[in-house]
Amino acid sequence: MSEFEQDPLKEIIHDAVCGGDAELALSTLREENEKLKAALGSNPMMAVTGDLFDRAERLKDLGWTLACYFNKTDKPDLEERALQLRCQPILTAHTHRRNLVGPVMLDWANCNKRIGRVEKADELYHAIVADFQTILGWGPTFNEDWMTAVRCLQQALENSNRDYGDLKSRTTDVLSKSEKMAQERDRKMFI
Repeated sequence: MSEFEQDPLKEIIHDAVCGGDAELALSTLREENEKLKAALGSNPMMAVTGDLFDRAERLKDLGWTLACYFNKTDKPDLEERALQLRCQPILTAHTHRRNLVGPVMLDWANCNKRIGRVEKADELYHAIVADFQTILGWGPTFNEDWMTAVRCLQQALENSNRDYGDLKSRTTDVLSKSEKMAQERDRKMFI
């Protein structure tokens, strides 16, 4: 049995990145994201068994494959849709894990900004800022997941057109202290 017989979605994505039907790939990926969300709603044990995370990771990766292809072929509207579809399974499976949610949301927001959809980009940046600013009180720390999330907050603050007052400088300060703590920890590990 071939790889594509085992995974028809992968075949549809492969066909799209080889010049095939991009709309079919996007709509099929959207349907699979909706199926994942519905499956989680009807079977919360998916999170315990790991099936939820495996399926979400697969859909995220396929969305990224499409987004990269659309970027290379200068199809920014399709790239933006693929990045949104890449973000959805991560939001379904990992809403509480800012270190996973942040990077995919930033990619989507940055794409919107790049193609001139500044209002949509600012909505996404604001969503990151509104949610992620709460974690500043958890640091400084050298936890890599936390630092990834704070870096996402910092990038959202830098890329947004909104004024967040001193939040930008507080974020930079806490992140800088955390990076110094991590360097000190690493230095001590090798002594």
